[in-house]
Amino acid sequence: MTDLTELTETVGSFSVYLALLGLYLTRRRIPDLTSIPQDPLVTAALMGGAERIVQAAIAKLARSDAFLLSGPQGRQIAITGPFPVIGTAVEQAVYDQWAAQPSIQVIELLKTCQGLRAVQDIVRSQPELPTELRIHPLWLIPLRLSTLPNLGLLGYRLHRHFAADEALPSHRTFLLNVMLILFNLDLSRPKNPRRELLKRLQATYPDKGAQLESKPPAEWARAVAIHGPYALSGTALADYVIQFGYFP
Repeated sequence: MTDLTELTETVGSFSVYLALLGLYLTRRRIPDLTSIPQDPLVTAALMGGAERIVQAAIAKLARSDAFLLSGPQGRQIAITGPFPVIGTAVEQAVYDQWAAQPSIQVIELLKTCQGLRAVQDIVRSQPELPTELRIHPLWLIPLRLSTLPNLGLLGYRLHRHFAADEALPSHRTFLLNVMLILFNLDLSRPKNPRRELLKRLQATYPDKGAQLESKPPAEWARAVAIHGPYALSGTALADYVIQFGYFP
């Protein structure tokens, strides 16, 4: 019995280590935060493509007092100041696009600017995130094969404990079986790399809403890039949320 227990635990331990390695190699395909440039528009490209880039750029221009909502029901953008000295090429392109169509509504400006070369250059320069990440099936074979023997052995040992007063299985056996079950459940589900990256970004840059009031314009753009237009809710730019086409 002892030899069988040790053999099963050894196989189970090896399976867990192999599954961990496979999981690590798979998740390495998700960009690390240190590899993402600090430019909030680059983050916007990763999180929401061209639309999110333009939303972030408009939010930054509005916070820099270059843009202001105006017109009927506040649907249009009015130029209220010069182009910011530290503005980017995308923001300059958006600013110039308004100058070419000064009566354009916000939602129309948003759609028109998505095709601008400066916007598309950022989109094309970013790595394309796969829609899902799955651990390679080969990594799961030993994990699957070792789970049933371990669970069967654990159940038999517990039966013998209560029926014949034999010693309980070791803590290591219990822990190993719990790990095998959890890894089987976790590794069976595909991972969404965009969601995984978003979680990391939101944990690193949690500011949104009223928390942005004391932040510079670039951080407002970053908040929109990471949290979406609803990051502006509860701020002086809250009206932009609905003008971007996002309805509660």
